Amino acid sequence: MKNTIAFIALILALPSASRVASASDSTPIYKSVDADGTTIFTDQPVPEATLVTPPPLNIVDSGPATPDSAGQAVASPDSAVPTVNSVTILSPAHDQTFLDPQEPLWVEFDLSPAEVLPVGLSAQAWVDGTLLSTGNARRLPIDIPERGTHSVQIRLVDSAGQVQAESPAIDIHVRHHTTAQTN
Repeated sequence: MKNTIAFIALILALPSASRVASASDSTPIYKSVDADGTTIFTDQPVPEATLVTPPPLNIVDSGPATPDSAGQAVASPDSAVPTVNSVTILSPAHDQTFLDPQEPLWVEFDLSPAEVLPVGLSAQAWVDGTLLSTGNARRLPIDIPERGTHSVQIRLVDSAGQVQAESPAIDIHVRHHTTAQTN
C-alpha cells in the first residue's frame, strides 16, 4: 500500500501528463527506499537513490485514419479494404430439417476472397424475404421460424444500406411434433 501511494505521488509530481506519455522524453526517474521500507520514485536525485530506466513504451501503429464529421476515426479511403466477391452459407445446410428446435438457429457463412467482414459492411440474415438479424460477424442468429419450408439468405450491406454481396438462398425445413388427443 505504501509503495502504491509513493508511486501515485510520483505521477502527480511530474510536471505534466504529456511528459509522461511522451516516448522521447528523457526525464530521469530515481528510486529510493526510506527508513520505513517504503519505496519512493521521484524525478529529483536524493541521497542513495538509484536511476531507474523504464522499459520502452509499447506503441502499436493502427494504420492511417481520418476523423469523420462526428470526430470518430474511420478508415482512410486510401487504405486497402478487402472486397467480397461471393458469400456462401455454410450452416445450416441446404434442405436441412430441424425437428422441434428450441433455441435460435445460427446461420454461418463464408466470404471470398476476404477472410473477415470488411470494415463498413454489415451482414444481414433474411428469412422468407424478411430481415431477422444484423451483425458484424460471420455467424448470425435467427429466431425459430414457424413449421414449414423457409428460404434463408445472407446479404452484405454498406452503411448506406446498399447490397454489396449476397448468398444464394438455401431452403430449411422446420417440423414440430404433435400429439393426437383422443376423447
